[in-house]
Amino acid sequence: MASTSALKRADSLVDTMPEALRQSRYHMKRCFAKYIEKGRRLMKLPHLMDEMEMVIDDKEERTQLLEGLLGYILCNTKKLMINETLSTASKLQGSLIVAEAALSALAKETPYESFELRFKEWGFEKGWGATAEIVVYVLDQVVAMEEELLLRIKQQGLNVKPQILVVNAPNDGWFCSIDFYSYLMNIVLFSPRSLCCFHFQQDATNKILELMEGKPDLIIGNYTDGNLVASLMASKLGITLNQSYQDRPGQYESHSAFTLPRLYRVVSGINVFDPKFNIAAPGADQSVYFPHTEKQRRLTSFHPAIEELLFSKVDNSEHIGYLEDKKKPIIFSMARLDTVKNISGITEWYGKNKKLRNLCNLVVVAGFFDPSKSKDREEMAEIKKMHLLIEKYQLKGQIRWIAAQTDKHRNSELYRYIADSKGAFVQPALYEAFGLTVIEAMNCGLPTFATNQGGPAEIIIDGVSGFLIDPSNGDKSSEKIADFFQKSKEDAEYWNKISAGGLSRIYECYTWKIYANKVLNMGSIYSFWKHLNKDQKQAKQRYLQMLSHLLLRDLASWGPVLFVMEQKS
Repeated sequence: MASTSALKRADSLVDTMPEALRQSRYHMKRCFAKYIEKGRRLMKLPHLMDEMEMVIDDKEERTQLLEGLLGYILCNTKKLMINETLSTASKLQGSLIVAEAALSALAKETPYESFELRFKEWGFEKGWGATAEIVVYVLDQVVAMEEELLLRIKQQGLNVKPQILVVNAPNDGWFCSIDFYSYLMNIVLFSPRSLCCFHFQQDATNKILELMEGKPDLIIGNYTDGNLVASLMASKLGITLNQSYQDRPGQYESHSAFTLPRLYRVVSGINVFDPKFNIAAPGADQSVYFPHTEKQRRLTSFHPAIEELLFSKVDNSEHIGYLEDKKKPIIFSMARLDTVKNISGITEWYGKNKKLRNLCNLVVVAGFFDPSKSKDREEMAEIKKMHLLIEKYQLKGQIRWIAAQTDKHRNSELYRYIADSKGAFVQPALYEAFGLTVIEAMNCGLPTFATNQGGPAEIIIDGVSGFLIDPSNGDKSSEKIADFFQKSKEDAEYWNKISAGGLSRIYECYTWKIYANKVLNMGSIYSFWKHLNKDQKQAKQRYLQMLSHLLLRDLASWGPVLFVMEQKS
């Protein structure tokens, strides 16, 4: 079997593909069949590796296979999304053969865009990129809204289905993908005009009206661009808008009167005494993230893999470092490996605090281990920093660094497994807009420490349902974590008390059912108010529209200007 070093001298991955498939045809066919049986549409390396582990029982045979051509290809290719045309293993196999033959005939410098449409016809789609959390959040939101709408319609004795459309523009901005969840329709609009939010809103609005055969009753905006488009759409159609909540001290007070230089001066802006928000907080999927005490629901089939993930002393592509004392509780943190998420911060806090190191181990799930595998400069810098910190504080035997994990079912059982060890979850971000991992950990009954900068400050009641920490004061934060573990060691009920407090907080405010109920109630009320007070703010709205058309849109149409300065000799 060819070695990896030999493979690196190969002209391209295309050259190695036929030989790799020939060497592992039987195993890959079984692997793909199991993959599709589980309804997965996005082929991810960790999932493929899990399936391969089940298909190939012999560990030596599996290692030998992954050290050859197939392993090299898996480590040097990108994520692939397959569409609904590839419904069986045989169809997938056929499409792979056709795609491989087509790629072999192309020059190596051929851009992806030139054969993208042909790939779509064969069932292959471009991956989602680094948007996993956003995709999970929006899909969970859709499911919750649909369930609540179906329940309300049934309670009123009607036999109709709700229509929910999800409008999304990919990163390159060149087309708009609209998913019609009630009937699973998928429509793609190719439009260079959609690069601009205003044009995107016009194109999307026209398609929504065509699909729904009328106006929607409620629009929900998610994230910055989504909120802007949703606001424009709601204003044009005259319907109720629900947007992502965002606030910071003094934000609204500073806009009671303000000036935009060379544009206009606002003398009567936001009235700080008006009610600003009716907050409906999202949650986590409770069919996946449930308390560790619910033994009958536990996903025990993941336990061998989780134990290997946490405690194996062998470094590989999925984990490095090891835990010498397995009986110690675990400090657990999981996030992207960037400066804001501050994974290197929690590592340094732990390294500096001897009391904390004596009480527990540290496990972090984040990014890659090898800077050369990352394409992001910030992540590369954080990877190097992590290695330096591990060496500086001599953390070997006390830290486990696990590569980014994407299987939410295994992740949920990982939270619960750590809760079994009386551990805790730490979210040390410099700023966190919401904090989905905080909600997930609390749902699993894992006591949680989270940043006091952003959304977690509202989720957690300090000392009751969890703990808030200051990311700018690592010494104080690490001492707070150490105090918790010391108290839990002296009094087992203290850990149980915080765990129960976190669950109570979740059930009180942070479930998708509560979210959907609040959003629909408020949407109904505000829609009714619109009919009663139709003319009340119409003059002000027209004035704002005038400013938007005459000033804002003109500014938004300006493209970036590149200035090149010649260096003087």
